Amino acid sequence: MSAAPPAVGSSATGPVPVRADRTPRRRRVVAAVVGSAVVALVAGWVLARGTAGPPALTVERPQAGASPGPVAAAYLTVVDNGGGDRLVGAASPAAERVTLHENTGPRGVSLMERVDTLEVPAGGRLELRPGGSHLMLEGVGAPLREGGRIELTLRFERSGPRTVDVPVVGLTELAEEVPR
Repeated sequence: MSAAPPAVGSSATGPVPVRADRTPRRRRVVAAVVGSAVVALVAGWVLARGTAGPPALTVERPQAGASPGPVAAAYLTVVDNGGGDRLVGAASPAAERVTLHENTGPRGVSLMERVDTLEVPAGGRLELRPGGSHLMLEGVGAPLREGGRIELTLRFERSGPRTVDVPVVGLTELAEEVPR
């Protein structure tokens, strides 16, 4: 007569310990690995976009050109010490509207083009200056006189609005700013 096969959980030499179910532990390990991978991917994506942190913007050297007519230009430098931003608009009580402009074309030829945004690079500068990108004040109510001041509110995509006090300077002072 032959021996019966050993029962589940036993062997010819004695009982075999039954392993406890490790499924909950495996799930925790898999969740931790997947969670870490997601965090790493998101962090890499954020860094690659240049938006590693909130924008930390400062506005330097604001000035507007004196103008007897209904149109004037304003210039300034936006410095970013954070994750970059975009200038998406501007407004001033001194003008009906303020538009963003870039000058394009070969050196010495100025082709002014209205744009919707101007990029403030992460850790960099957006320079609005004569002969380059600038703000056009259109529908100026009263002439902008040298020595005067206007208020200008800059609207940024991420940082929101920033209001700056802008001195009005003469055209000779603006000419010193033109890149050569």
